[in-house]
Order: sequence, then C-alpha cells, then structure tokens
Amino acid sequence: MSSRGVVPLILAALAAIPVSGCAGQYDDQLTKAADWAFTKEGLYNPGMKLWESPWKRYYGLDWGGWYSGTVNALRAVIPLDAYGYVRDHEIVWGQDDKGNEVKVNPKKEWDSIKEQVIAWVILQKDVDNGWGFSWYSAGKRHEGSSVSETSKVVGQVLIPALIDLGLEKVRWRGYELDVRKAIADGVEFLLKNQITEDDVRTKKLNEAFVGGWPVKKVEALEPDPYYTAVALSTLCKVIAYWDHIRPDAYHRELTKKRVAEAVRKGVEYLLRTQEKEGDVAGAWKSWTGYAMGDWYAYGVVQFCLNALLDAYSIADEVGLDKEELAKAIERAFKYLFGERVVKPDQLREKYAQRSGFTTEVKVPNCGWIDVDGIKVPAWAWGACKLWKVENGQLKGPYPDLTETPEIYLAILKAVKLGVAVDVLKQALKSQNPNVPEDRVIDEVLKAYARWVVRQQLQTGGWPYQPGSTRPSQWAWTYCTWLLLATDHPEWLLKHEPKVGKVPVRERRKIPVSPAVALVGLMTLACLRRR
Repeated sequence: MSSRGVVPLILAALAAIPVSGCAGQYDDQLTKAADWAFTKEGLYNPGMKLWESPWKRYYGLDWGGWYSGTVNALRAVIPLDAYGYVRDHEIVWGQDDKGNEVKVNPKKEWDSIKEQVIAWVILQKDVDNGWGFSWYSAGKRHEGSSVSETSKVVGQVLIPALIDLGLEKVRWRGYELDVRKAIADGVEFLLKNQITEDDVRTKKLNEAFVGGWPVKKVEALEPDPYYTAVALSTLCKVIAYWDHIRPDAYHRELTKKRVAEAVRKGVEYLLRTQEKEGDVAGAWKSWTGYAMGDWYAYGVVQFCLNALLDAYSIADEVGLDKEELAKAIERAFKYLFGERVVKPDQLREKYAQRSGFTTEVKVPNCGWIDVDGIKVPAWAWGACKLWKVENGQLKGPYPDLTETPEIYLAILKAVKLGVAVDVLKQALKSQNPNVPEDRVIDEVLKAYARWVVRQQLQTGGWPYQPGSTRPSQWAWTYCTWLLLATDHPEWLLKHEPKVGKVPVRERRKIPVSPAVALVGLMTLACLRRR
C-alpha cells in the first residue's frame, strides 16, 4: 500500500481514540451527563434520532423545532464523546406512550447517528450560508439565520466534529457532505455580516460600529457586543486550526489574512465599546443584555471576556496587542467582582418590577457561596436576576447554572494564559483571607467544581437554578463544559486535532460543477481543432 493510502487509515484510527486517555476526577459525573443526553428527559428522540426544542419543552414556545435542541445537545455530546464519556452500557431512556420502559445504549446509539446528525445540522443551513431559526424578542419577529446561531454551529458543533472526532465527510440519505465546506460557508456568512468602513460610508452609520456584528445586516445595522463576541470566538477558533480547516479551499476570498483582519476589527470594536468610567467600567452596554433584563448584564460580559481571551490566545498569529487585550480582560474581571448602583432605567421594566428594583440600589456584581469553608463567587444573567429587593432590603444571591460556569471557564482560560492572574487573586483572597495567595485561585476553582457536582440531578442533568429539580438543557451543557475543562484543561483552547492538515493540492482546489467542466472541455476541443 502506498504512503498516500496509509495516512488516511492512520488518521481514521486516531479519530477512534479519545482525546485523552487519562482518568479524571469527575469521570462518574461526566458519564452521567453523557447518559442524560440520550434520555427522554434529555430531550432525545430515538425515533427521530434528534433532540427536541428546549424552548418548547421548558417554556411552551415553538422556537427552533428539532434544530435548537439538536445543536444545543451536540455542543456537549461531541466533547463528551471525544474524551470517552459516551459509554457502551445500557440505560433507561424513559417510557414510551404506552408506559413501557425503553432502554438505549448511549455509545451504540451515538455511533449509529453521529454522521447522520452532523449531516442533518449542515442541511439546516440557510441559502445565505448561515444557520438559525425564527423567534420573537421585544415584540419583534426574527427570521432565519443569525450571527449567534451560525457562530454556535460553526464554532461549537462543526469545528469540534472535525477537530475532535475526525469527521471530514458525513453521509445521510444519499448525501455526502463536506464538513470543512460547511465551516467555510459559515465563515463566509460571518464575514459578510461584519460592519465595515464601506457600510459606514454607504449607509451613513456611526464610525464606532466598524468591526462589530449585528444579529445580521438585513435585519439590523447596529452591532451589539454579544453578537460580536460570539462571532469573534468562532473566528479565533478558525484561525487556531487554520491549516486543518482551510476555508480558502472552498471560498477563494476567505484568506487567512482576511479572517485575521476580521478578528482584529472585532477586537477593536469590543475594546472601543467597553465602558471605561464609573461603576460600570469593564462592562459592555448591550441590547441583548437589556432584552433579558440588564443593559450591563454579567452574561454579556462573560461572552465578551471569553472572546477577548480567545483572541489573546492567537494574538501573535493575527497581530494583536497583548498588553491592550490584557488590560481589557482585567477591567472585565474587576467589573464582575465589583459593585454598582443599579438604576431602574438600566433594567428592562418587567424584570425590574419582578425583582423589586424600583429605585436606585447598590449591589455587588457577584454573590458569594460557602463551599466547605471556601467562599466562591457566583453570578446570574444580570443584577435583577442575581438579587431581589424586598422591603428595601437586598435578598440573595440567586445564581444560575448557565452564566456562572461560563465565567469560571473564562477564569480557567485566564489562568492557562497567565492573564489577569493578580486581579483574580486579589478578588478571591478578599473573601478567603485564610487561604494562601498562591493557592487561592486553585482552591476556589476546585470548590466551585464540587458545588456544581452537588447540583447535578440523579438523572445526570442540571437545573437552571440551584436546588430546582427541573432539568435545563442549557445548564447541562455549561456544567458539562465546566467539569470537562476542570479535568481536561487543554480542551479550553487549541489542542491536538484528530485530522491532518489540508494537503497543498487541495488548498487551491476550486469546486467546479460538471456542466461548467463539460463546457470547458468542449471549448478546449474546439480551440485545438482550429
């Protein structure tokens, strides 16, 4: 057999091996989390081989259909499989319509559907090369693809499927789909929806908009820090694995130089729009934050913080100023550990009324929970979800299991990159004076992971609110990520891929339809006759 034939076999064999064979502290909890994904409670439908919409299950909203549930599930199932937590054993899925107990084997089920379900997600791509679904917010209907959903599919489903599972081509119902091409299509969508100097000039926009992303240009031209952050994180991942993805093999104009420029412009937008003064210094004012309660939402800050950390990890490759990035990252952490005076006009009215914020109230931006004698910080989406005001008294904190795990992922990234470490030590030491300074970050991270484990339901899922027995697919995803990153910190940033680099000959390959090829051959034949 030639060396050309041996290489694909070697890569295929490597793809079958878990990313890490090392046993972790939270193997049992992560195995339970993987099992939960293939249960009725985990929204899995063995007949459809897809996951149901969490919006419909939890809130009765007909948003996203099978798409939203499936994409959300894959964000955790793919890394769980990559690290060997989708196990070959029998579990109870639940009861069917007749009350009969149904059992499934997570490993066999996943192995039989993984290509199909990735192919199905690719086929949900819109004609504009983006992904998304119709939904309502603030009385407005949003249609089809969006920057946030496209970023989620490309950065948290397709790139991990390629890099961590080695899935280059997927087949389903006669279709053979190229995962790299789908990634390239998504990157093309993101780049064409970034606000440019041309947009400012031709559409008479504010110059401060340059580099930011709106939900998508055909729907809005004012960018938002949230959409910018999620797009930026995805493009940073594209740059990190550039030689293994090569979008320019499918869209000639998607050069590394162009994608790097988009990253730089996105970072500049976030640096420019980060608040620099007052008690909201370090935060971002965001319409997305306000739509869910708070103009200066901690949830938006964590997205921006994670994006800046992702950018820091590839700063040398794209020509970013690490010192400037580090200062912005420090400001964001200081905001999350600081305090602010919350004014009613900073909150969306229905959330302010519900939580009692009818007058100005000074609040800490994080709550502190005692875990085995260690004080650990915890957050919610915004001030009016973390705290309540009753009879003039501040009550809480009421942290959630979505934003807090993601902020801890940012802390883990910062420690791994050596950024803002002194800021973190100072904040955590202030509540843990008896813990040595050189150990305080590690002790708090360990304590929070233990707290997350204690919130896990017997079934393997997690609730949105600690103490609740109602599982949430979103909380399950973020808590799974937190435990994965705790046991396998290399997963957080660039790590060894399961696929080889795209060969040079394929990098310049431009797809040509059979009809065009035939016309070309006929033309060449005519020329030769002359």
